[in-house]
Parts: sequence; structure tokens; C-alpha cells
Amino acid sequence: MTLLYDERVGRDYLLKQPQDSRLYAMDFAALLGSDTIASVQSVTAEAEGRVGGATSLTVGAPTVSGTKVEVRIDGGSHGENYKVTIVIRTTGGDTLEGDGWLYVRDL
Repeated sequence: MTLLYDERVGRDYLLKQPQDSRLYAMDFAALLGSDTIASVQSVTAEAEGRVGGATSLTVGAPTVSGTKVEVRIDGGSHGENYKVTIVIRTTGGDTLEGDGWLYVRDL
């Protein structure tokens, strides 16, 4: 999956079409140091509000693969941007939050 850059707002994002069902990964390596992921506390996806009546993303159960959390994401409304937030707990007792952007476009 290619990370894209939105110059208008200065952020990186991933892209999917409304009917795509895709596995996404968020890497926590830079935040973990020598620690490891013990559990995933939550995964949320919030619409930015660009599209009135936008449908929510369907977020599957997360899995941990090394320093990454993987989650399957379905749905969404064409033209909407979604902020995906993943909160983890480390074996050292820290709680860490990672955020990313997912744009839904019918290409």
C-alpha cells in the first residue's frame, strides 16, 4: 500500500474505494523502542465531516504482527476522509496512540 501526501492540509494518507475491503497496518516501531505490544485497547474511525450523511467505516478485529497492528476496514462514503486511531498497551505498561488518515474515493 502506497502512502500518499495531501499538500492542501499537509498530511499523509491511505486511499481506498467505497467497496474495498482491505487490511491496513499501523506500525508502532518508532514509539515502542525496546518494548513490545501487549494488547490493542481500541480502534476507532471518525469521519472528518466533508460529506453530509457519510457512512461509517466498518473496522474488523485487530491483530498484532510484531510492531504492527493490522485491521480490516470496509465501506465508507466517496469523498469522505476518516481519521483512524489505534490505542495499544505495551508489555512495559505504557499506553500509546497512533493516528492515520484514510481517504475514500470512487476512482
